[in-house]
Amino acid sequence: MKLYKYIKEEGLLYTLNKIWNKMLNKASNTIFLYCELDNINVYSNNNVSVIQPEDVVSFNAMKFFEHVKYEDYHNNHYKELLVYKINDQVVGYIATQKESLHEIHGLTSFKLKKGEAWIGPVYVKREFRGKGVSSSLIRVCKSRLFTLGINKCYTCINSSNGDSLRSFEHCGFNNIGTIDNKSLVVDVPFLNERT
Repeated sequence: MKLYKYIKEEGLLYTLNKIWNKMLNKASNTIFLYCELDNINVYSNNNVSVIQPEDVVSFNAMKFFEHVKYEDYHNNHYKELLVYKINDQVVGYIATQKESLHEIHGLTSFKLKKGEAWIGPVYVKREFRGKGVSSSLIRVCKSRLFTLGINKCYTCINSSNGDSLRSFEHCGFNNIGTIDNKSLVVDVPFLNERT
């Protein structure tokens, strides 16, 4: 079932390429990114909002990451889920977590201190990619976190996801290290102090 959903969302060619690379043992890395939220311009977009109960059916129909569940974000002081809607349909989302312990792709964990937040995952339906949806989600999320007293944001992105990396870098994030997904060798300053 998961393979069918992956093919449906990502396309057959992309899926076959990913399987082929895994078979050839071409392990990718996880890129660790960081952004300071000092003196940012407050950014808004009328299509982006905190998920509401009436968005759940549309969100569940398009969500890609199974571990992102509305119930985990609803009325949670530490987590928030923003959605991008077009004609009342959710076409993308971004998750945030602040000042708590965050699991990184099942590889390790990262303790977020006061004033720190994690952004991600971000997902945009295939037909809406390349149209600024991801960047809008990231910018609105950063602005929202800044108004909540957050001044540092982190995220991790698989190195094979070039589009997502470019979106975050375009929105002010900088690469500060990597985690080798195969050997679990961590080359991120201070990460071992935060697990």
